[in-house]
Amino acid sequence: MLAPDNVGERADLSTTHGARTVEAAGSRRALNNSEQVEVSVDGTTGLVFRPTLTAAIILKATATTIPTRMETDSDFSDAAFLLSLVPDPMASAVNLSNPDRKQLRALDSLQDARHQAWRPLGRERTRLGQTSLDIMLNPES
Repeated sequence: MLAPDNVGERADLSTTHGARTVEAAGSRRALNNSEQVEVSVDGTTGLVFRPTLTAAIILKATATTIPTRMETDSDFSDAAFLLSLVPDPMASAVNLSNPDRKQLRALDSLQDARHQAWRPLGRERTRLGQTSLDIMLNPES
């Protein structure tokens, strides 16, 4: 669990069993760029907020840069999977700000098709994900 960035010095970042969470740069953007979706579990239906696909990718990119985070392999795998789902990389790229692109640069290593994060996705999903990343990082190319 990561805390939104810029929560302030007085924010309580404690979790359970005496543990603490850390602020993740870009997480505020993910929260601000969320949408309501309907979820049903065991016959109960409700609305929850979830980040847009692009915001989730940026958040995963940011998570890979947190020095104390131990799960960066899973963050890269999650980012690779999310990148493979982008339906229109050009549209996603148009909506990115320069700070967004700077955060996405943390995923540069995913431009190598041999990166372990691509292995479970197969050749076609890897191609789609890498194309999405390339276009999102370099929209004018």
